[in-house]
Amino acid sequence: MIRVFNSLGTEHDWRLVVLAGIVCFLASVAAANLFHRSRALQGRARAGWLLTASVATGAGIWATHFIAMLAFDPGIPIAFDIFLTICSFLIAIAVTSAGLAIAVYGKPRWSSAAGGAVVGGGIACMHYTGIAAMQMSGEIIWATDLVVASIILGIVLGAAALVLAARGESRNYRYAAAGLLTLAIVSHHFTAMGAASLIPGTAQAIDPHGLSPVAPSLAIAAIAASILGMCMIGAWSDRSTREKINEQNLRLDGALNNMIQGLCMFDADNRLVVWNERYREMYRIDPNRIWLGCTIRDLLDARIAAGTFPLDPGRYDADLRAALKQGSAFTLNIELKDGRIIAVVNQPTKDGGWVATHEDITERKQAERELERTRSFLNMIVENVPAPIFVKDLPNLRYLLLNRSAEEFLGVKREALLGMTASEVMPKRTAEAIDAEDLKLVESRQTVFVDEHAFVTPNNGTRVITSTQLPVMGPDGKPQYVLSVFRDLTMRKRHEQRIEHMTHHDSLTDLPNRAAFNSCIAATIELAAVSKESFAVFCIDLDRFKAVNDVFGHAVGDSLLSEVARRLESACQGAFLARVGGDEFTIITPTGPQPATAEALAERLGAATATRCELG
Repeated sequence: MIRVFNSLGTEHDWRLVVLAGIVCFLASVAAANLFHRSRALQGRARAGWLLTASVATGAGIWATHFIAMLAFDPGIPIAFDIFLTICSFLIAIAVTSAGLAIAVYGKPRWSSAAGGAVVGGGIACMHYTGIAAMQMSGEIIWATDLVVASIILGIVLGAAALVLAARGESRNYRYAAAGLLTLAIVSHHFTAMGAASLIPGTAQAIDPHGLSPVAPSLAIAAIAASILGMCMIGAWSDRSTREKINEQNLRLDGALNNMIQGLCMFDADNRLVVWNERYREMYRIDPNRIWLGCTIRDLLDARIAAGTFPLDPGRYDADLRAALKQGSAFTLNIELKDGRIIAVVNQPTKDGGWVATHEDITERKQAERELERTRSFLNMIVENVPAPIFVKDLPNLRYLLLNRSAEEFLGVKREALLGMTASEVMPKRTAEAIDAEDLKLVESRQTVFVDEHAFVTPNNGTRVITSTQLPVMGPDGKPQYVLSVFRDLTMRKRHEQRIEHMTHHDSLTDLPNRAAFNSCIAATIELAAVSKESFAVFCIDLDRFKAVNDVFGHAVGDSLLSEVARRLESACQGAFLARVGGDEFTIITPTGPQPATAEALAERLGAATATRCELG
């Protein structure tokens, strides 16, 4: 280090050293601004700004070197080899381009440091090429330790400069990065110059066509002016762009923070790059636990701390990564402990990251559940209505709905009927009648009631029904469905017939009873009076029937009465037979010649009752 300070103090013009530092800092500021601009863009625009940044940085490094070389006064005449001087300029730009390209296009974890190290190495390449371009009457002896130190300083400080530049775009970061890059260039140069010891007097011819210090001075002036111009252009562009970006960011922030969904965006390295306030509020995340660059696991831990993540974070993270790896969206509904339901959609992006939206669907789910409960309730009511219900669409008249009563009424499962027309499942005449009624209904648009009529079902025989049909109108006011409600009267009719039969017949023997006998005798008397014919009446009772009941019981007595009734009915051969009392029977002969008809009947009755009754 003593040699370095000695070289600065005795062999350099401090005015030019200060100028070199100023030019170097301005070039570094331009490089930082242009580097950020290239990182913010894509495609050709990024490549253009990257090339501009490379030229500005490389030219600035080269200009700093040669201003410092002009400040170096070894005490003997010097000149510069034109070819090596140009090579040093091109090397500065080429290596700087490579380093900045690595920093911009490489992976975020290592690209900035690697790119900065390449830029630092480029400083060393340019410097020692520039030293090689010097022609003088003397020989340079190098101190290896300082040469190595100069290279390490350039690489380490160059890497640190780009790492700091990539960390943020604020003014503090930019100027700090520019300062580190300036320090990398200046410290390398003067350490390298301190490593050089000049031994004058040795024979080394100076090329007469070599560049005198005046020529590099003019080139340096031009480069310095270019750098200043680039700085001004970069600063103006940066200010203009930042104003536009800030305006767009304000709009974007306004849009993001007024979204009803929570939103997060992650890059390919699982780092959070965008989120809105709705997301943080939705999960009650502590503001100190969400930051730019945090991972999905950091966010899940923050939600667990807030009590708004009820799942296993490891399993969730694994499932998310598996879906994203396949290029598929990862969606699920999460029910929080407070009863809220959040719909989460993680959608992969082309750059390897993903966007996650979080929507509170609690009210929608509650409405869906309420709608489902209402639908289930209505279905249950319709299903349990004790009347067949049918719904058909128009104009195809295909069955869309029928309830359980309709299935039982037809004797057909609804699966075999839904989607079918009447002609496909009903008997031909029944189907024709149904279609005719439906078409009449559609034309009239009025409710139609059809009183008792027979209806032939596919598998349940003929039924007696009444039917009510009405058109169901659609939103356009036209008939959209046909609703039919049947009332099956078949069983009621059977019960009525049974009751009527029981009113006029004996329950034990099923013979006409006393009421039927009274009606029959009255009608027979009236008929005989009109036809001037006669008839006969037999009154029969069973002797000692009470003893049968007393000895053998009423069950045996009833069996005896039933057997006697059967025999009497067989013998009557069409004559009216009635049971008018316990063991009393009455017979009315048809009108005709008497007493011959009565005598013939009496003989048959006697023969029928003459044999023994064997009861089981």
